[in-house]
Amino acid sequence: ICHSTWVQNDHAADPFDAFTKPTNNRSMLFFCEMMDCIQGTEREKKVPVGLPIYNIGGDLDPVGNWGEGVRNAFMVYTDNTDCEVSIRLYDDDRHEILNELDRDKVYADMLEFLDYCLEK
Repeated sequence: ICHSTWVQNDHAADPFDAFTKPTNNRSMLFFCEMMDCIQGTEREKKVPVGLPIYNIGGDLDPVGNWGEGVRNAFMVYTDNTDCEVSIRLYDDDRHEILNELDRDKVYADMLEFLDYCLEK
C-alpha cells in the first residue's frame, strides 16, 4: 500500500526539507506501481543464489519509515533467498544518505562493499 498523502504531508511539514508537492500525482502513482512490481516472493525467487545485497539507509528517513523499510527488506531477502545479505543504517541520516554530513563514511562503506563484490 502506498501512502502518498502521508509522504507528501511529512515532507511538507519538515522545515529542513525542500520537497515541493507535485502538480499531479502521476509520479507518485508510478512510484507505487513500481513498488508493487518489485515486491513479493515471485520476484525474490529470481534473485541469483549468493548475490551480495547491501541494504543501506538513514535511521531518520521518513520515507523508509525510520529504518524499518531497510530492516524489512533485509529480513525479506534473508528469509526468502540464498543471497549474502547485509544491512547498514546510518545514525541521524535521512533519505539522501549521499548528501549527509557523514557522506564520506557512506561512500567508503559502499566502496568496501563493491570491492568485496569484485573479489568474489
